Amino acid sequence: VGAWNGDDVIIRMSSNPARKWPLEGSREALLEDPELFTGEFWWNHLKERTYWDGYHGMGAAMLPEEAWASSEVAVIIAEDGNGYTIEAKVSWKTINPEFQPQAGDRIAFTWEISMSNANPAEPARIFQIFLNGGGSWAFTNAGMWGQAEFVGATATP
Repeated sequence: VGAWNGDDVIIRMSSNPARKWPLEGSREALLEDPELFTGEFWWNHLKERTYWDGYHGMGAAMLPEEAWASSEVAVIIAEDGNGYTIEAKVSWKTINPEFQPQAGDRIAFTWEISMSNANPAEPARIFQIFLNGGGSWAFTNAGMWGQAEFVGATATP
């Protein structure tokens, strides 16, 4: 069984809207870039708990547990037990204390959703969203990331 044969959501983003898009620089040049953030969130059904991990740059050291102090990840299990919804709240202090997004800000952004199969012997299905399609391992090239735009606060029902 492969390491990615499970459910998770991974976000990768820039935290500087002034940065030229698409982002430039090799994975090695961006390795410890403090303006780039990767966060990964998942539910472990065997341990019945949520997990999260993340780092700045394109693969630098994982953030220490205290960096996640104000973050929350919650899971709601489907009534039939065959699925769940995961919701993550990550503080901007964790992502980049210097970044306070404003409506209209655009940043480089991508996400990856991995969904496991019912049969653990089969590979997981992975969905990735990139500029121009991407391809395998496209997340290692920040120039392939798409964009996200902040639209401002929305009313909560």
